[in-house]
Formats: sequence, C-alpha cells, structure tokens
Amino acid sequence: MSRQTISNWETGKSYLDLESLLLLSDYFDVSLDELVKGDVQMMKEKVNVVALNRGSQGMVFGVGIEMLAVALTQLVSYPVGVGVFLIGTVICIGFAIKVEKIKKELDIKTYGGDYCLC
Repeated sequence: MSRQTISNWETGKSYLDLESLLLLSDYFDVSLDELVKGDVQMMKEKVNVVALNRGSQGMVFGVGIEMLAVALTQLVSYPVGVGVFLIGTVICIGFAIKVEKIKKELDIKTYGGDYCLC
C-alpha cells in the first residue's frame, strides 16, 4: 500500500476496499463491525455539523431579507416592506428551530457562538 492511499483513508478522501478491511480486521483482531461503525459515527457527526452550519447560514439569510425589508419600507411602500420583513422573520425562525432541534438531539451546548459536543 502506498502512503498516499493510507493518507486518503485517514483524511476521509477515500475508503478501504472490502479486502483491505478484512485484512486489517484480522491483523488488529478487531471485528468488521467496529471498523465500519466507527466511520459511520464519524460521518454522522460531520453531517450534523454541516446541518448546523447550514441552519446558521439560513438564519443569516433571513436577517438579510429583514434588512432589505427595512430599505423597501423607505423606497417602495410600507406594506411591501412589512410583508418582506415577515418573510425574513419566518425564514429566521424556521432555521432557528432546525438548529435547536439538532442541538437538542446531540446534547450540544453553545458557548460564545461555538458548538461543543458535551
């Protein structure tokens, strides 16, 4: 095996083929279940971090729409601005609920804007 192949496994750029998994399992006397499920847990954590980041980005997008709405109340008309503001608010609340649901499922505490798996 080349160093690059092993490096790709370690960095998650590629995964082992079945034959290599079996050989490693025998060599280290570890079940295939342990080898594979360890990766599954790591991937779940990555997916959850991506979901949290997207939720945060969605809230920022909603705030951007709300800021646009303030300008629209001055430039176009008050009712249009209020309508757009409400849309931005709904977007913010929707993404905030999504983020809080993920945080609750993973028992994540936030301190100063950073996520912490506690």
